[in-house]
Amino acid sequence: MQAIGKVFIAPVPIIKESKMSVVMAVYTGFSFTVGADGRKVDDADEIKCDDAIKIFIASSNESTLALTVTGSVQGGKKYDLVEEIEQQSKKFPSARFDTIRNYCHHLKVRLNKIITAAKRTGSIELDDKSGESFTEIMVVGYFKGSPVFYTFSFAHEGTGIALDVSNRTSDLFNGYVYARGSRIIPELVCSGDVRFSQYRDDLCVQPQILDQDFSFRYVKAYIAACSDRAAQDVDPFCKIVGGHAHIVEINSSGYEWKIPPK
Repeated sequence: MQAIGKVFIAPVPIIKESKMSVVMAVYTGFSFTVGADGRKVDDADEIKCDDAIKIFIASSNESTLALTVTGSVQGGKKYDLVEEIEQQSKKFPSARFDTIRNYCHHLKVRLNKIITAAKRTGSIELDDKSGESFTEIMVVGYFKGSPVFYTFSFAHEGTGIALDVSNRTSDLFNGYVYARGSRIIPELVCSGDVRFSQYRDDLCVQPQILDQDFSFRYVKAYIAACSDRAAQDVDPFCKIVGGHAHIVEINSSGYEWKIPPK
């Protein structure tokens, strides 16, 4: 039912501390379009703000990457993955990594250190939730002129935590889509549900040309559909997403905010 390529939609989070965002990346063959919602909620699902920044740009003369974070990202003052991702994006221009693998290894070490410390201090509850992912970081863009796509997924494993780093670069093809968000909403949109009719043209109509304009409209429509009031009635996950969407386009020459964060 989806408009382009494979669609990998993350399941609705089922663990208490997992506060998932709507994040989507579309690859056109010559660029990426990456978008996210702007809502931030606390552990009680109360809205803290609607202009949270969830996409951070790491850019140098040779490379441009977008780093996104979804899931359980904060534990009081004891750990904050968003803050760490922001710091790592700012350090990227002055850091000299020969390969994207080296950069991702560096990022893995930093993130693992924070999560391990959070586990030790009790900021992350470790119940019997083996296999359940609670945080994902996406790294997508161009490294020295070549497209790259990695995900970092943290999951409960017994009484500990497992970190899985996946190189998805070889999966890329023109029209490839990766998203963290609702599975149900795009299906309703494309099945003709009148509550979501305003999103149908952008989400369900096969484009004549797969370009940046289409990928922008596709990402924007998906975030908007998941954030729609009607979506809250059919998918509980959608009650904790919304706010100001921000969308960036990345190619081998750099990046441009199509909708900048506030």
